[in-house]
Parts: sequence; structure tokens; C-alpha cells
Amino acid sequence: MLEKFITGAIIAGIFGGSPLLYKLGKKKKSETIQQGKIYYGLLYYRIIGFFVLGIISSEIILMLLLGDKVEGMVALLLMFVFSLPFTALYIYLYKKSFEKLLQKAEASLYSYSSKEKNDTQNQISHICLSVPNEPSKKQENFNVYSKDVLLDKSQEQEISSQPVKQEAPTVFTIESFANSLAKMASQELLDIMNLCSNKQSEFDERKLVISTFAYFYGIWVFNYKNVTTEQEKTIQEIYKKQFSDFNRTAFENDTFKQVVDNEYEFDKLLYYIIKRINESHEKFDDKQSFEYNKLSNEFISEFIVNEKYKEKIELDIKTKIMRDWALVASKTGQVSEIQKDK
Repeated sequence: MLEKFITGAIIAGIFGGSPLLYKLGKKKKSETIQQGKIYYGLLYYRIIGFFVLGIISSEIILMLLLGDKVEGMVALLLMFVFSLPFTALYIYLYKKSFEKLLQKAEASLYSYSSKEKNDTQNQISHICLSVPNEPSKKQENFNVYSKDVLLDKSQEQEISSQPVKQEAPTVFTIESFANSLAKMASQELLDIMNLCSNKQSEFDERKLVISTFAYFYGIWVFNYKNVTTEQEKTIQEIYKKQFSDFNRTAFENDTFKQVVDNEYEFDKLLYYIIKRINESHEKFDDKQSFEYNKLSNEFISEFIVNEKYKEKIELDIKTKIMRDWALVASKTGQVSEIQKDK
């Protein structure tokens, strides 16, 4: 009776546990691919499988070469020794094939990220930062400045020296402006997450969300320039509401206290960033000489978990802050304005 019970338990365990192990293996493989690493299976079972395959291969080769001439411990020893190079070969071939899979995954991720970014830029230039029923002609200047703005000073001067058509500036409502900033911040968050994953830089997801929304807002509003103190107050209130909605969706599985703590930390960091940027703008006569290098380093330190990962993304983050945030905001401010209160 006991024997039947044990046999039944083993069979039930195999049939019940196999699907769970399969799902867990798929999850771990997906996580490993996202990290850009080689997946060797749960408890490295693939290495064990390659070793078994190596033993079988060595046994076949020895049988063909020696037949029954060698037996006993000598035969086992030879089989073991010959299995090692076969195992190494199988592991090498597996690594090469998996590296190709990683390259395809990275290319797919880059393609997806680029498409998402282009779609968002088009949405920003044609829908988000726009007034309903506004003639599309007024968007032309914004499109020029919202894509591929370069950091090179001579090229900036060349852009500035080019004659600009004297057209009425695009006018945005406070609501559309604030909502657009939140949408752009969420897209920048996605870009930075992809950047960290591609560069294999570990980060604190919660702190990255908070700091990206805070730094993006501060840099954009100060460089846009065409905003009054009263307008900024309203914009900030709407932007905070958008962050709250994003936060409560992104961390819906966390406790209520953790979600509220995120919003508290965001408010505190946003206040610091605005104060920090304001002081730096007042310090320099030429506001463009604001120390973005220091600001970039502070931003990276907010979410990167280890110093060794900072160098991998440092240049990309500095470029993003100076070009995609500050310079685009400045150029956009030259061809647009926020609707004045009537």
C-alpha cells in the first residue's frame, strides 16, 4: 500500500511540477535575455544535459575506434576524459547560438524603442502640444526643433542665424502643455530604462521613475522660458496629478504607503530640482552655461545602484539632458507660447 502511495505521489509530482518548472524556466530565460546574458537553465540543467550528451558522444566514438578492446575502469576513465572536449564543444556551440538570439532580441528592442520614440515625437508635435482645430502650418517650426537637435555650438549658431519666417507663434493651453510634459517624461523614462538594459546597468526602478519625472520637468520649464510664475504654478499642479496617476498604475501591486511615499519623494525632489536650477541660472550671466554636467551626474546618482554602472550611461544621459530636454525646450519656446489668462 505504501509503495503504491509513494509511486502515485511521484507520478503526481512529475505531472504537477513539470508545467510549473516549464513556466519558471521560460520566465528566467526571458529575464536573462533582457539582461543580455547566456541562459543555462534552472540549476544549470543545460550544462548537465551537454555533459550527458558528451558522454554519449564519447562512448560512440570509443566504440567505433576501440570496440571491445578496453573494458572496466579503464573504459570508464577514457569515456569520461573524451566526454569533456565534447561537452565543451556543445557548450561553445550553444553559447554562439544564444548570442545570435541576444543580438536579435537587442535589435528588436532597439527597433521597438525607436518606433515608440518616433510615434511619441509625432504625437507631441501634431497632437499633444497643440490647440484643437489649430492650422497645421503653425507646427512646422516645432517639428524642426524637436528632432535631432545637435550639441555642437557652431551648428547651434548656424541654426540661430538662419532667417525665421515671421509667423504667429503656436499658442498652447496650460492643460495641454502640462499633459504633454507628462507624456514626454513617460517616454523619456522608457528610453532611459532601455538604455540601462542595453548597457547592462542595474537601476532602482522606483527612484528612476521619480527622478526622471522631476528632472525632466525642471529642465523643460526653465528652458522653455515663455511661462509666467502663475502659469508654472498651475502647470506644476497638473503635472503632479499626472505623475500621481502614472505612479499608482505602475506600482499598483505595492502597498498604499509605498505608493504615497513615491509621491512624497517626488514632491520633495521636484522642489529641490527647481531650486537647484534656479540658483544655477541666477549664478551665470549666460544662462546657457548652466552646469549640465553636474546636473547629469546628480540625476544618474538618483537611480543607479552601483558606481561601476555610471560610466556606461554617463555620456548618453548628458546628451539626453542637454539636447533632448534643454535645447529642445529652448527652441520650442522660441516658436510657441502658453495662452494668457483672459
